Amino acid sequence: MQDIAREAGVSSQTVSRVSNGSDSVRPATRDMVLAVMDRLGYRPNFAARALKRGRFKAIGVAMFDIVATGNLLTLEGITKAASDLDYAVTITMMGKGQQRSLAAVVERMKNLPVDGVIVILEQMLPDVGTFVPPAGMEVLLVTSAQSTTMSTIDEDQYGC
Repeated sequence: MQDIAREAGVSSQTVSRVSNGSDSVRPATRDMVLAVMDRLGYRPNFAARALKRGRFKAIGVAMFDIVATGNLLTLEGITKAASDLDYAVTITMMGKGQQRSLAAVVERMKNLPVDGVIVILEQMLPDVGTFVPPAGMEVLLVTSAQSTTMSTIDEDQYGC
């Protein structure tokens, strides 16, 4: 960022504001900084940004089968809503056998740069009634089942 600031003749703070999409930079200055960023091949360091903010701006989605009835439409809705909020989406498929549990899928997602997990359940998992999400990891289940430890939401099939 210091190279960009020096080249553009602005402060590092101004470069940071432009990089973060702040509205507090004059349009002409923003355009100049963006041109220098482009010319120098600048790419934001998302790991550093996440460390500073304490969040990744990414949501994990776990499901059994991406092409199962309704899953593509659900995934489309999730990705559109995430995009509208400037979030990325990381998708994982649930394994078979013992790996097919909320504990396993949330543990896998915990090791990825996501702020929370949406689990699309077209089949019931054995630990739905007992699983407690780890501290700091929000979990939302897309299911008709109820949970006392996690948020749940059911799909609306109206008009399908």
